Amino acid sequence: MDDSSLRNQMTVERLAEEMAIIAEIGRVVSSTLDINQVFEWVDAEVRKLIPYDRLLVNLKKNDGDEFVVVYASGVDNPARRLTDSYPSQGTATGVVMNTRTGILIQPTDAEEIKDLYPNLYETFKAGLRSTMSVPLISMNEVIGSMNFRSEKLKAYTEQDLRMAEKIGMQIAGAIANARLFDDLSKTEKALRESEERLRDIMFSIADW
Repeated sequence: MDDSSLRNQMTVERLAEEMAIIAEIGRVVSSTLDINQVFEWVDAEVRKLIPYDRLLVNLKKNDGDEFVVVYASGVDNPARRLTDSYPSQGTATGVVMNTRTGILIQPTDAEEIKDLYPNLYETFKAGLRSTMSVPLISMNEVIGSMNFRSEKLKAYTEQDLRMAEKIGMQIAGAIANARLFDDLSKTEKALRESEERLRDIMFSIADW
């Protein structure tokens, strides 16, 4: 087999693997409304395609100027921990939420991004030298970002970015479904409590 045929075969095999994993992620996100379980399953599957040492999922807070870390795995980074909230300005999350498209940030020297991404500067100094961030978009609204970090310099390619964007679309759908279910559950609980209060009032009136 010549080099051209070998490359073609490798490309076909990679595409088949990508399609299989994307399909598996789709199955996972549609099988449960437990968003933390979705994050863990997707984390395990994505590692088969995209190399990373840390994965973060950030969601926009209600006021839109801050985000909160809702999922974190891999190497620890004191600058970004689970449930922490941060202003979006000066972050990769802030950029992808505004541009609605993924970005690669892989400077040779951390000093290159000190002014443009001051919040990310500390992350790079901590040893995570490559960042890939993609927006999470649901119902045409950007609700957050998915962020891949690697200790390897120039770890990501445009192909990785396109794949990450596809995964981000599925994650956004899972988050939207989980939120909808949570809202419905809260509404149902509130209705039950209202009915119980009304019933108590009616019984009190009848007793009186």
